Amino acid sequence: MDETERITTSPSSKGRETSEFLMRIVRTLSHSADFEQREKEKARIDKAYKQSDKKLGELVTAHYEDLTKVTQDFSRMSKCINDSRERITKIREDLSSCKTLLHCKRDELRRLWIEGVEHKAMVALLDQVELIKEVPVKLDNFIISKHYLHATDLLVNAVAKLEKPLAGIDALRDLKAELIARNEQLHETLIEELNKQIYAAVPDQSASLKRSPSYRRGSNLTKQLSDPECKQTKPNTEMLKPPEMMELNKEIKEDLNGNPEENPAHFIAVLVEALFVLRKIPDSAEGIKSKIEPELSAIVARTSQQVVDSYAQPGESLSSQNQPRFLLELLENVFHQFRNVARMHKIVLRNLQRIIPTPEETVDEVSGVPVRNELLYDMNDVWSKIQAVLELVLREYLDVQTSSRQRAPTSFDEPSTDINSYFSKKKPTKSKKVLSDDLKVI
Repeated sequence: MDETERITTSPSSKGRETSEFLMRIVRTLSHSADFEQREKEKARIDKAYKQSDKKLGELVTAHYEDLTKVTQDFSRMSKCINDSRERITKIREDLSSCKTLLHCKRDELRRLWIEGVEHKAMVALLDQVELIKEVPVKLDNFIISKHYLHATDLLVNAVAKLEKPLAGIDALRDLKAELIARNEQLHETLIEELNKQIYAAVPDQSASLKRSPSYRRGSNLTKQLSDPECKQTKPNTEMLKPPEMMELNKEIKEDLNGNPEENPAHFIAVLVEALFVLRKIPDSAEGIKSKIEPELSAIVARTSQQVVDSYAQPGESLSSQNQPRFLLELLENVFHQFRNVARMHKIVLRNLQRIIPTPEETVDEVSGVPVRNELLYDMNDVWSKIQAVLELVLREYLDVQTSSRQRAPTSFDEPSTDINSYFSKKKPTKSKKVLSDDLKVI
């Protein structure tokens, strides 16, 4: 009876316990000696069965809704599982078919992929070609506005693209030749602009000489320069910072919205940087060095003509006046301008030092020639040329005969001619020239 109650009260017992219980009942019925004992056992089992059935009915009645819901959920889940199995089976079949088709179309797919890559590369090349075609116009605009660093970067990048990624495009050969020619033209333009900043931007006394009537009759340069009106005509070169104070490690940038010539020192730095980008530093240094003496002579010629225009009266020749003060005024003007020229050369050399590697650094190749100090010029070259030009001026105006002892020094470090020799007493000569031919020199 206890075992029957255990079954009715524990419907969730394990299957193993239920099997053992049934085996005990079978053994009990098998071992019963008489019919009466078996009937009692049967009656006991029937009673326990009825109790269990009653208890089961009560439980079913009490939990009918839950059982119905569980049954419906189970049916729905079973249906979903069956549908999923069918879909998985179909997907497997489709994947197998795709695999078979891909094997069959592998070569065609590879061809289409390669064509796609080629088309993408062609589109990129076409975009570059469109940008390259606009380079000449942009280059002209930069040069007109004197933004030379942007112009140089644009030109160098365009030529690099035409020589490598766009080298095989025949339609760009003419444009490539034009840009290479523009490269040389830009180099010449940069050199001309640099020489202009060095020589043409020096203070010019011609305006003050022409304005002042008293200057025509002997006012000296010191008084003239002290005049407020004259001071206003001085350019920005006198307000520049000393070249020794320039920062060598400062990055050179160019402002497209400003006037590039507003700051001469920065403009020179931009020009030198542009020459470096063009890989023309050695050639440029040689060009600047070769122009020193001709430009200094041109300054002397201009200043001489200004003195003549300021002092000479209509129909009068300065050579007939024999006034030493004319030579004094000329030399003071020339000295003043030569000092400014030397200052501008210091700024140029300071910027060249900024881009030249130090001995500890690796020497790069620029224009096919290693950049070292011996390939550039220095201030000794500048001062030696200034000294040579001044010596020629003194020989011309003082009518000093050239001798082997009075030849121009080959360098600034070598002993030069004693300047006192020009003013030593000499025998008077006939019609001695003073500012000969109205100070038209060299």
